[in-house]
Amino acid sequence: MPPFVLVVEDEPQVLTLTCRFLEEAGFACMSAKSAAEGLAAINQRVPDLLVLDIRLPGPSGPELAREVHASHPHIPMLFMSGWVGGITDTELGGLRWDFLQKPFTGPDIAFAARRLLLRKPAAQ
Repeated sequence: MPPFVLVVEDEPQVLTLTCRFLEEAGFACMSAKSAAEGLAAINQRVPDLLVLDIRLPGPSGPELAREVHASHPHIPMLFMSGWVGGITDTELGGLRWDFLQKPFTGPDIAFAARRLLLRKPAAQ
């Protein structure tokens, strides 16, 4: 069974393209347009990887990540954004995460997703 990825992105074209890239790379993908949709999706099926935009309307990507981490600490998170400031290890302490700069290619996101899924969780 392929790794299951949830992508949370408010830009419809970026959301569609990101899922297409991941599916072409062999991942199963579900999409959500907001933090609220993302949380509802996780309640239906817990993903192996969460890919999320940093700047979501309503709760931001980091806020969503912290909320998801509280109930599912094993899920690694891949943040993506065209905006590069404002995300730090301090803000996301305890999370298994990485960052991908927009725009990216299919191979870029496939590589980042695989690398993050293979990375061992930190000792608790």
